[in-house]
Amino acid sequence: MNLDTHVEDVIRHLELEDLDDVVLVGHSYGGMVVTGVADRVPERIAEHPLAAFEQPLRLEGRGNDIPATYIRCTESDVPLESFIARARVAGWTMRELATGHDAQVFDPAGLVGLLVAE
Repeated sequence: MNLDTHVEDVIRHLELEDLDDVVLVGHSYGGMVVTGVADRVPERIAEHPLAAFEQPLRLEGRGNDIPATYIRCTESDVPLESFIARARVAGWTMRELATGHDAQVFDPAGLVGLLVAE
């Protein structure tokens, strides 16, 4: 498997599900995948979504009783301070991991340890 395989997998999914006007989102390496997909089947793609970061999330409050934890990656340069402040106000449990934004890559064991901590 390689980058071409991943691009082709996404294209085939779009075709099999007959999806059009799609907003593709790719995290890190996934950015290369979605860029390749957009180049190969532009007629199925709506955009790379800046709006996804600007639109407020609409909630009904049905999940308010589910415990939530925010894991702050302390070596990340992603500006998330306003989100972290909102999570604190909402009562989320806060944990820290000394890694960059891609904790699942840089410290998977440490991330798993925080995810399964009680």
